[in-house]
Amino acid sequence: MIGMEAYHKVDEVAKVLGVTPSTVKKYYLLFEEQNYKFKRSNQGHLMFSEKDIDLFNKLIELKNEPGMKVHNAVEQLIKENKNNASNVYQLVLNTMDEITNLKNLIRQQQKIINDQQQKLNRIEGENGILTRMVMEQEKRNSQTLVISDKDLQSSIKEMKEVIGYQLEEFEGKLKHSFKKS
Repeated sequence: MIGMEAYHKVDEVAKVLGVTPSTVKKYYLLFEEQNYKFKRSNQGHLMFSEKDIDLFNKLIELKNEPGMKVHNAVEQLIKENKNNASNVYQLVLNTMDEITNLKNLIRQQQKIINDQQQKLNRIEGENGILTRMVMEQEKRNSQTLVISDKDLQSSIKEMKEVIGYQLEEFEGKLKHSFKKS
């Protein structure tokens, strides 16, 4: 399975470290005296992670330094472990603050987007109204032009008729006046 950490028994750890199982027992008891907790199985058997093995390796390196006793090396590693834990804790707190800030920023951006969407919807609605008004006005203008065109044609026809009557009348008067002379 992905993400499952491998755990080792005392004998396996002793082989990896190149020490006896009793030495591993001595080491883990010194760490437990300092309130360091190792994982245990449901049956109560100790289970050591890769991190625990690294810790034992550091202990072996540190205790081999001149003037360093095993007990002092354990205390130093516990102190470093606490400092690392404190640093990790601070890092977690900082990360949580950043996440909170990012969530707030996302909320603000969502609000801006929602406001802009509402404005866009309102503009689209107004645009639709204006488009309908323009189309209605164009329709009225078209109808008005058709009516005006018919009225103009009718007026021209009437004027032609009137002019035609007047011409006939004028011709009649002309003919009449030529006959008299």
